[in-house]
Amino acid sequence: MRASPTSTRLSSRAPASCPAFKAGIGWRTEQPASFLAVAVYDSEEHIRQTDEDAAQIRQQAGSVGGVTFTGVETYEVLAQA
Repeated sequence: MRASPTSTRLSSRAPASCPAFKAGIGWRTEQPASFLAVAVYDSEEHIRQTDEDAAQIRQQAGSVGGVTFTGVETYEVLAQA
């Protein structure tokens, strides 16, 4: 039996170290257990400025929760509805 994905909206309040953060959303599936998070920033320059902070957050989440991160990718937003 396949579980339905559960959508969880992340806080729209950006951390102080990420002033260019615009939005975030996360998806979780139960079988197989996985999670996908998407963060939206106002420019590529600001994404690059937060790379180090984001890497530290991923490392902390991995060590505390036993989470394995399989990749980080950057995309350009082409359209918004």
